Amino acid sequence: RALQSGGQLGAGYHRGHHISAGADGDVFKAVAELPQGGFQEVAIKHMRITSAAIQRHAQQEMSTVFYAREKYLEEVGDTNSFGHPNIVAYLDWFGSERELFLVMERCEFAVSDIIYTVASMRSQYERR
Repeated sequence: RALQSGGQLGAGYHRGHHISAGADGDVFKAVAELPQGGFQEVAIKHMRITSAAIQRHAQQEMSTVFYAREKYLEEVGDTNSFGHPNIVAYLDWFGSERELFLVMERCEFAVSDIIYTVASMRSQYERR
């Protein structure tokens, strides 16, 4: 099913514009309605489960997320300190048999932005 910009995803999320695409899905800017009122900008990864390989990848990604969160809570025990400024956190998920939506913190840059910046700085340095 195609998602339209500004569409209601369910569970209090409103989809915005397309951010990027990968081998197993697309990432969209979205807005989450907070339980206490207000809104939070998030990113939603939309995975279409079209093959056994993508299904395995989605299951691995979900189990990794939940395992990491469980281990963090075991070791630290403080849910208020969960998160790190350099790691994008998974906030929620929802889906169906053929689709998975992973809700994540939205960051203002991608790894490709960092690689491009470092490469540009390196080439400027090498010219000196």
